[in-house]
Amino acid sequence: MSALKMLGTKIARFFEAFDGIDDPAGAYILALGKRVDKLELAVDDLKSKLHSSSDVAPGLRSEKPRSSNAALE
Repeated sequence: MSALKMLGTKIARFFEAFDGIDDPAGAYILALGKRVDKLELAVDDLKSKLHSSSDVAPGLRSEKPRSSNAALE
């Protein structure tokens, strides 16, 4: 293979590696993925706070409701 052809091949590989870097749709999808990850962490944090809080209204907890006799005591 000639030196000029090898150089051309290397340059082509270089440009293929950078193909799509300025892709606005790809950048948008990547940004959306980061936002989803951030929101999932926030939801998990809120869920842990909800379950660890003792002063949460009974209707908001995911526990089994107590029997109706317990409310009369």
